[in-house]
Amino acid sequence: MEEDGQRRRRRRRTRTAAMPERGCHAGAATSIHDLPNDLLELVLLRVPCPVTLARAASTCRPWRRLISSAGFIRRHRCLHPPPVLGHFYARCGTSFVPAPPPPGPPRATAVDAIRDRVSLRFLPHNYNTCVMELTDSRGGLLALVCNCNASSSVVMCDPLARRFREVCLPAAMPVSSSERFTPCCLGAFLLDAGDEDDTAIIRSLSVSNFRVLCVPLVSEDDDHGRSRLSARAFVFSARESRWVLLSLSTTVVDPCAHRFLGRTAEGSLVWSGASCGTTKVLHLDENTGDFSYFALPAPAKDVRRDVHVYYWRWNLRAVGRDDTGAMRLARIVGGVDLEVLRCVPGGGGGAVTVERAVNLSDLTGIKPWSDRSWHFLEMDDAAVPTGSVVVSTTEKCRWMFTIDVEIMEAVRGRKRDCDARAVLPYELPWPPPIK
Repeated sequence: MEEDGQRRRRRRRTRTAAMPERGCHAGAATSIHDLPNDLLELVLLRVPCPVTLARAASTCRPWRRLISSAGFIRRHRCLHPPPVLGHFYARCGTSFVPAPPPPGPPRATAVDAIRDRVSLRFLPHNYNTCVMELTDSRGGLLALVCNCNASSSVVMCDPLARRFREVCLPAAMPVSSSERFTPCCLGAFLLDAGDEDDTAIIRSLSVSNFRVLCVPLVSEDDDHGRSRLSARAFVFSARESRWVLLSLSTTVVDPCAHRFLGRTAEGSLVWSGASCGTTKVLHLDENTGDFSYFALPAPAKDVRRDVHVYYWRWNLRAVGRDDTGAMRLARIVGGVDLEVLRCVPGGGGGAVTVERAVNLSDLTGIKPWSDRSWHFLEMDDAAVPTGSVVVSTTEKCRWMFTIDVEIMEAVRGRKRDCDARAVLPYELPWPPPIK
């Protein structure tokens, strides 16, 4: 009997030790606030939308402090690019095409609301004419160049906030007494809001906080009294409200208009001359402000359309730089072949060599019509993979091909209709306004 009693008491003590204390479920329940900061950061880093992230920051002070920190914003930007509301198509005027909204009943209403919200009708100039040209879009801001007969200016525009700021080009800042600024600018290109430090990362672009790179043309007299044009690179800072000459580097340019070819991820800006037969390509390193130019082979005659051509975005594109820092250009020769050019800056137009060439019909397996030819398709440069170009035929073909110029492989995709000089994405402002 005693042994049975001891055995029962041992079993009772074991069950009592295994049972949780009374009230532990009700009084000590855990919540999201019990997560350590490192785990909470991993959870919030998975939130893709900046609007949702701003709402999460308004939940409590610890969350706001974590989300507004420079380290969190940097890591979130690496994981999630800012959402693109749509694209601006630069034609003779400027039109906006909203991105497709999520599926649902209010689909058409959402598209109309976005289109009306980012309309440029509030600008003082007539943006539907060639007087004002859209040249860049970054972080919710648009950069437009207004080339008038007397002077030129740059207009920074925030469509969502209905705000803009017009800045005159630095006509009163000649480097020498023989220089005269012309009423012509090759473009305005947005830069980061500040230097690469922790405080600059959390500042978003706005009409009161931006930096823009402009390339005006300067007329100067040579030793024989003849006038010549050269390009200069200036940077305007909204916080300092002044122009700064980026570099003393300059280069003589063609007096004819220049056509913008593209901006690469490494910070290269490229233009070609607009006159027929021009072989010079102007290059600017936006990090240093140094100019250079490349003398390309003469544009080949389009054998299918029996016309002479000049270099433009439909037959010449800036691809990027290789491992040695040399510039890469892709050109379509005669409307049938694709060539990859390696350009090294130097005297007399630098050194230009053909790295590789391929027949586009053989590469893609599509034969264009007898009177049609291949051309580069106008696309959002940010949507094109690095080191690739997009080509199609001029007839109403359903397909476009993304070609990796390094390995010369083509990937077929559904063609998008686009009749514009440039396609620029319009992003939500980043970082989101968190106070």
